[in-house]
Amino acid sequence: MPIECYYSASKLSELQDVAYYKDRKNGAFVTVRCVKRSNGQCDRIIVSLLYDNMDKSQIQINIILLHFYIFQTIEAFPQRHSTVKVRHGREYIQVDDYLSDISYWDIYVGSKSGVVHGHAMMFTRFDLYDESIKHNTLRGRAPQSGVCDEGRRISVIESRDFFVTVLTAAHELGHSLGAVHDGQGDAISCPAGDLFIMTTVTPDFDPEKPYSRNPWLFSECSVDAFSRVLKDKTCVQNKGTFFNWHEWNHYTAQTPGEAYSLDKQCQFIHGPLSKFCQDEPADICLNVQCTDPNTGECLDYLYNAARGTRCGNNMWCIEGRCVSKGSK
Repeated sequence: MPIECYYSASKLSELQDVAYYKDRKNGAFVTVRCVKRSNGQCDRIIVSLLYDNMDKSQIQINIILLHFYIFQTIEAFPQRHSTVKVRHGREYIQVDDYLSDISYWDIYVGSKSGVVHGHAMMFTRFDLYDESIKHNTLRGRAPQSGVCDEGRRISVIESRDFFVTVLTAAHELGHSLGAVHDGQGDAISCPAGDLFIMTTVTPDFDPEKPYSRNPWLFSECSVDAFSRVLKDKTCVQNKGTFFNWHEWNHYTAQTPGEAYSLDKQCQFIHGPLSKFCQDEPADICLNVQCTDPNTGECLDYLYNAARGTRCGNNMWCIEGRCVSKGSK
């Protein structure tokens, strides 16, 4: 049986503090309610920071965390179609089969939990795989415009490093809320090369290139799509209190970067034997390098530091920049 929790789900509120459940191989469900506000004051209730970056004059979306399940074993999850396979030494699951099982869970289990959610998001440490995608670059998937619709209000996310997990979660939820990929379909006027959240292009954080905040923002095309789709979705509420303020304040007193050292951040990605492998450079926010847990050598791949990671005297990392601690 899975572990079921309600208010304590706020520990996962920003979708950045993934370490809490990261050792669970099968995964964790997070159910959320999407709250749309077109005008007026925001009640500031459990808001996803990436969605909070949107122009409030157009639409405001608050992501309220309602509930989570942690599946401690593969047998605890109601699998009907998906099976764990081994490819090149790694365990993986065919993504569409996995989504089918998540849909089954949403219809026959999640909907009977007593918590009315607009979207259920599965985080997993298994590799997601799709035969049609080369080089296995798949990180998540969600049915298009599925928010509020039973069996389609779902997504699955590979739980990896902080930034990639956060970005993938925001991207797949964006599909559920109605956005397509930038540069395609209704978003043809928003080039994928601008590297907003709904791009299919992996952001290149080359320190030699000018900084861009776009990877933390939605394009105008995405925001327009959210406005069109959410106006017809009945589960999007405008008022309500769904969580414990005291607990929320307790768990958000520290940012993930304050709670977890750079060594720990590397261990979340590569396992307990990995470490941060260089001195803290000024551009650490975009250049976290980890050691190979098997050889101890520095890996070539660079990661973004978790939000709130120290990058200097009274400085921390926010959206890839090293800024004073008064900035959020």
